[in-house]
Amino acid sequence: MCVLVFRCINNCRAKVSPVRQLTLRVVCANRPCIYLATFSWTIHTRTRNRQGKFIWGEFKNTSLIRTSLNTTQFHLPRLDALANIKEGQKFQVQATATDHNGVLQEQALYTFNVNEPPKLVNDSKETGCHVNPRKGDAITTDFYISCLGWYDKDIPLRYAFKYKFSFSTIIIQDGNVGNVTSKLPLGDPDKEYEQTLDLQIIDAYGEFSTVLVKTKVRCLISDKQNL
Repeated sequence: MCVLVFRCINNCRAKVSPVRQLTLRVVCANRPCIYLATFSWTIHTRTRNRQGKFIWGEFKNTSLIRTSLNTTQFHLPRLDALANIKEGQKFQVQATATDHNGVLQEQALYTFNVNEPPKLVNDSKETGCHVNPRKGDAITTDFYISCLGWYDKDIPLRYAFKYKFSFSTIIIQDGNVGNVTSKLPLGDPDKEYEQTLDLQIIDAYGEFSTVLVKTKVRCLISDKQNL
């Protein structure tokens, strides 16, 4: 009998990202599966019943993928499109192979946990993501940029602060510290010198939350000329 084996192609970390495509492949491990006609796919999630016991429930709103190939792939663009995702939620993909007569020949299971991005757990004036001052001068003003009060089970957290300048992305900092002081270049003159900072809080598996904060960065010489 053919033995089906899963191979993960994309989104293969210990915890699966719910916002990235999951791609799996099933192959016949011990011999060519020339007598297999179709592969059917289902996806399940683990929940508790009224008695508190874990059960697997199938997502009924997903169509099965069928193909005549002996090696096939399963694509799920975004897991969070199926359900409201919780940290550590367990999912299972099942591949079922049948022969040309529709007789079941082999099944294989791929089980994984879902990761959630970091969350803001202490919301106050001092926490969240901010830039101060909200208005300053290019190259001369020291802007204090911070993302504080964030939490994730998968530590350490990493903080990547960046902005776009011309056609490039400039990284202000990328490390384990959630605040930094930095000077900024001139903002967009067409948007009243607005400068948008892209602040990411990233967990140990690479899942991240993004906060966009805005400040205005003017040219010091132009300001003096307007006085």
